[in-house]
Amino acid sequence: MAIKKTKEEVAQIRESISRKGPRKPIFFGQKIDDLKKGEGIVITDEEWKGTKLKTPLPSYYYSKYNKGSKKVISVVKTEKGYLVEKIG
Repeated sequence: MAIKKTKEEVAQIRESISRKGPRKPIFFGQKIDDLKKGEGIVITDEEWKGTKLKTPLPSYYYSKYNKGSKKVISVVKTEKGYLVEKIG
């Protein structure tokens, strides 16, 4: 059963909940960060399945690196996996 809370009660609950925790590292993030503009890495389908993420690879990296209109990476499907290229 849903219980209605006042603004003060909601604020108190939100302050008591710790939303700060260790951020999980980005898969292959260090390799992508080390790339220079125009360079890329190929992530095979087997490597991506090893991460056990349900999110498709392009969606995962676009959400991590491309913010707003600023494009940092490009992801292209290849025969064996995906090519992640640094463009910015």
